[in-house]
Amino acid sequence: MSKNLLTLALVGFLSSSSFLLNAQTTISLENFSGSPAIQWTTYDAAGPTDVWKLNISSSGYADINGFQDQDDEDWLVSPPLNLDNSTNETFNFKSKNRYQGIGIDLELKYSTNYSGTGNPNAAGVVWNTISLPGLTNNTASTSNTVFNATAFASYSPSIDLSAINGSTVYLAFRYTGTAAASKQWQLDDLLIQGNLPCVAPVTQATTPSVSPSTTTATINWTKGDGKSIVIISDDNAIVDPVNGTTYTANVAYSGAGQQVMYAGTAASVSVTGLTAGTNYYVKIYNFSDCNPPPVYITTTPATVNFTTGTVIIIPGGEPAGYYNAAAGMTCAAMRNALSTIIANGYVDKLYGGLWNTYATSDIKPGTTNELWCIYTTLNGVSQCSTPMTIPAFQDGGTGGTVECQKYNREHTVPQSWFSQNAPMVSDAFHVLPTDKKVNNVHGNQPYGETNSPSYTSINGSTYGLTSDPGVAAGNEVMEPSDEFKGDIARIYLYMATRYGAAIGSANTQESNLILDDTNWPAFQVPYLKMLLRWHAQDPVSQKEIDRNNVLFGVQKNRNPYVDHPEFAAMVWSGACAGLSTLPVTLTAFEGTYRNRTVELTWKTESENQVSHYEIERSFDGKNFEKVGTVKANNSRVYNYYDATEFLPTDKLYYRLKMVDLDGQYDKSRTVSVILPKSGKRFAFSPNPAKSEITLQLGENQANDFELIITDMMGRIWLQKSLSNYGVDYQNLDISSLPSGNYIMTSRNQSVLEHQRLTVVR
Repeated sequence: MSKNLLTLALVGFLSSSSFLLNAQTTISLENFSGSPAIQWTTYDAAGPTDVWKLNISSSGYADINGFQDQDDEDWLVSPPLNLDNSTNETFNFKSKNRYQGIGIDLELKYSTNYSGTGNPNAAGVVWNTISLPGLTNNTASTSNTVFNATAFASYSPSIDLSAINGSTVYLAFRYTGTAAASKQWQLDDLLIQGNLPCVAPVTQATTPSVSPSTTTATINWTKGDGKSIVIISDDNAIVDPVNGTTYTANVAYSGAGQQVMYAGTAASVSVTGLTAGTNYYVKIYNFSDCNPPPVYITTTPATVNFTTGTVIIIPGGEPAGYYNAAAGMTCAAMRNALSTIIANGYVDKLYGGLWNTYATSDIKPGTTNELWCIYTTLNGVSQCSTPMTIPAFQDGGTGGTVECQKYNREHTVPQSWFSQNAPMVSDAFHVLPTDKKVNNVHGNQPYGETNSPSYTSINGSTYGLTSDPGVAAGNEVMEPSDEFKGDIARIYLYMATRYGAAIGSANTQESNLILDDTNWPAFQVPYLKMLLRWHAQDPVSQKEIDRNNVLFGVQKNRNPYVDHPEFAAMVWSGACAGLSTLPVTLTAFEGTYRNRTVELTWKTESENQVSHYEIERSFDGKNFEKVGTVKANNSRVYNYYDATEFLPTDKLYYRLKMVDLDGQYDKSRTVSVILPKSGKRFAFSPNPAKSEITLQLGENQANDFELIITDMMGRIWLQKSLSNYGVDYQNLDISSLPSGNYIMTSRNQSVLEHQRLTVVR
């Protein structure tokens, strides 16, 4: 955009009162301290000894000292500047110099066609000179008012840049000197400022809703552009906000008239001071992020009215008719209806608000502040020598290295599975207050069952390799104690109902172990069977009922599987179309690399009416593609798949899609295959790793070699002699290594190979 067009647009917006000029804003600031990173660059055009030096001393400045009896030409060049989005731009800087000499010249120039790299004097590059106040070019001078200072002066007089147009403009200081003259220049705090336009938002807030009590109300809306301002009144005559005016918000209503209750970036506000049985009107406007002055969009603001004191809760906490919209339904249709019901009126209290929520939702009955934790409570009794209390044991960033020391916020559906997106990240139904130590052990792995735990918590919750060949086979899982398995199952069913495929939208290796990327059924069939089994074995407890009622008061939604346990079978019944168990049982599925080939083998039982198996491959464990099909013969099946062409990759992932004659299908667990890179002597996985890695020895690896693991300071943490005779894989215990980055070195006589390893705990 040229400056002339910008001026015309500015006049047009002013006439409609939707465009205001903001105060001067920093476009670019360079202090040469390295914080933020230095953006100005240097180029030595002549005289290789004397050059601009940046980040001199701890304070930071640019320096050039022409004191080497040679001709010099040195450039100090800005980053690209967009001067089309601003007006009234100015340039200020601090400077000092010493010495004088004939032929010394410091010029300020600008170019709109410099590439940003290479010789500024390159053919075709045009540089225009900008006048520097008080500088006499190409002559000896000791009296100019700007550049003669023994210490850094205050900012120079503002240099006007407003006549310069362009979206990619470069400024540059060009220093020249001769062999007969020398001079030292130092520059600092190169500041470019301008006026940025403040434009009214385009999209207004929408879908306002109110959850009132007798004297309070929570107002929610869907955000538009910029910020939101919420105005409430006891009459339907709200006056629009005025451009250029900043309003002070107060969530406590004064009692009568129009009042601004909120102004900011959130999409929810709770107001107090209302009168019972009174009708109120709410309008929500969006305004610019510029401050000051704000510019408002006043066309068709989001509006709603409500009456206090109208919420009726029947005994047991469930509102009358709450689930009526799902009556008579089953399967996917019922899931969709329930999803709409429990999303309607939902109030996101945000992640920080969970601490306050726990003070009412997770206190053990009969106590005033004792935490009910699924990893430290057994048969309703805390197993900690000193029971954790709220908020005294709240995680403050330190501690939690042993159990019963701190509690924090655990996402039972790990937040990495959905990229920490709202509102899942702060939904209290699945974000539980749990022991920090056990939460860290759990990590991002799914829940499951294990009979070989590597960790057991104080109440018998375990973490280890899964014992169910159909659920996350070959991977680690977290198994809660029996009294909380139903709780976890109903939480997972709630999350699949409330959010569908969004709970696995990040498509991680861990989420792919149990989810099927659909809104319904959402879970892979073996995992769904386990959840329904847990749901039946551990019925709804009073703890869950109480928590459900509390969260309804906070979030304004409920867990339908706590209110109506029978809903689980109705939504995920085996009779639902597309969800019947396939006529095949997969008892084994493995992948190995041998002789430059990936070999996949699987074994089935009870195979009947199966059409075929589709082989799906992934390079990252997230995104899969079909790479082969094997026809089923309805008996024990083995198949080998040649993957020689995939060798440049470190690791491949495979899974089976098992399709019956009716087109129904199920997916197997994912298996990973380590592939040594071409020319590499060894590969390993996983990376990052926790306690053990698997070495895949390449064809170029010598039979006898030494493996050394050092930290980044060169200290040796592990040194081991290994043999490659007839061995494809070797497991290596690294449990003694602290978290951090390491270098793994394979050494055989004079041949060394290095690879990087990251250890996490």
